[in-house]
Amino acid sequence: MARKLDKKAIEANRQKRENNNDERERRVQEFRNAVQENRENPRTYEIPPKARADIEPAKKPVTAGYARVSTQEEAQAESFENQVQHLTGLIQGNPSWEFGGIFSDEGISGTSVAARKGFQMMMEAAQNHEIDLIVTKDMSRFGRNCREILTNLKILADLKPPVGVIFELPGLHSLDPKNDLLITLLSAIAQLESQQKSESIKRGIRSRMKLGIFKFTVRNTLGYYRDFYGRIKVDEAEAEIVKFIYESFLEGASPIDIADALTCQEISTPTGLYVWRKGTILGILSNEKYTGKALLQKYIVKNYLDHKTEKNDIIPMIMSENSHQAIISQHDWDKVQELLLTRKTQKPDRSAVKAMRLENPFHFVRIKSGTLKGHYLLDCNWTRAQREYFLQNIISSKND
Repeated sequence: MARKLDKKAIEANRQKRENNNDERERRVQEFRNAVQENRENPRTYEIPPKARADIEPAKKPVTAGYARVSTQEEAQAESFENQVQHLTGLIQGNPSWEFGGIFSDEGISGTSVAARKGFQMMMEAAQNHEIDLIVTKDMSRFGRNCREILTNLKILADLKPPVGVIFELPGLHSLDPKNDLLITLLSAIAQLESQQKSESIKRGIRSRMKLGIFKFTVRNTLGYYRDFYGRIKVDEAEAEIVKFIYESFLEGASPIDIADALTCQEISTPTGLYVWRKGTILGILSNEKYTGKALLQKYIVKNYLDHKTEKNDIIPMIMSENSHQAIISQHDWDKVQELLLTRKTQKPDRSAVKAMRLENPFHFVRIKSGTLKGHYLLDCNWTRAQREYFLQNIISSKND
């Protein structure tokens, strides 16, 4: 038979529960009575902020705008001006704000803060308490690097007093705690969009290269320049320097010897310096562009966030044949490449440069205007043999 139940304990517990229910009902009724009494005879009321004597009138926040476009293409110029005018009208049209100017970056990528001078000036103004609020179009205008966006927002939020950022299109205020998660998500999306855009641009550039549509710089390439129409042309005077370098190397002179010879003869480098280095000579000797070819994508940007150019060891390079006029024959260039490989462990022959300077003084300066037009300038450091060689060249050139 089952154990005997404690009737008294059960009844006592039931009675206690009923008493609790009665107590709850009593408290609810008291609350309702208190609310009703206060409605009929109010004992509390609100005091508007302006009615408090201890609070000064609120100061209008100095509000600045930030505008940015990533390229300086003509199609983007109107977009940039639209942003500036829109933000100016938006801030000046708000009676609660005081206009604090527009900070801007035109033609600057948003993935890195370092290159955005306007953005840096805005952050400095905020830290100097010159502005109290920032308004920008959307998250992508403020930046495309998630880490930098959140870091800079935190810097602004930690200021005393804090400086907020209003992202107009999403309608978010950075100082509103409810928006923290959404701002983090939107900044991550902005970075993802930037990465996808970068990859799309790279694919487009590479596709055009394969089709023969490309443009490479010859700004610091000795012997070449681009004309008014963008075509690559040979600078005949500089081309003589290139030929001199190749001929001297093939005759046995080392890159250091050639650099010393050019420095002594006061021939300027591709960048306008008058001291030649071994590395400059090696760069010219190994540059395939002097054969009329162009090896594309020797250097690429591996990380879209820092935009640093690095040596390409990831994707195949593209060779373009006969892209421009050659200065050096393919045969001589190939021979130079072979010599560069074999001469790495050989000691330079110091006598080679002496013979080279004596037998190949190529740089003759002729006056083009004035009283002495048509005359040549002689180097007072030339030896007798060099002066005789110079005269022989002048006579032979006139006979030709």
